[in-house]
Amino acid sequence: MRGNQVEFLTKKLDLTPDQVTQVKAIDEDAMKQSKAVREDTSVAGPDKRAKMMDIHKASQDKIRALLTDDQKTKFDALQTQMRERRGNRGGGDGPPPPPPPQ
Repeated sequence: MRGNQVEFLTKKLDLTPDQVTQVKAIDEDAMKQSKAVREDTSVAGPDKRAKMMDIHKASQDKIRALLTDDQKTKFDALQTQMRERRGNRGGGDGPPPPPPPQ
């Protein structure tokens, strides 16, 4: 998650200032861990991808733990939308994306 994503969550979930601070800290930690995995030449291919996915999932779980019940519902819906978008980009079972506007 980058700064613009923290802002996105802040707007979509109506995060409190304290939650924003905590989400930023979780994000910074995840970025450090991800950088370490990317720079680790002893890990490659599927193992590297799996470690990156674990870091992402852990950070999402930590963020979710900070949220109110109402925010969790919205967060879960956002996560589902993101997964669907990623799936469509990868040629998943969904319909093809619309053509770009001309």
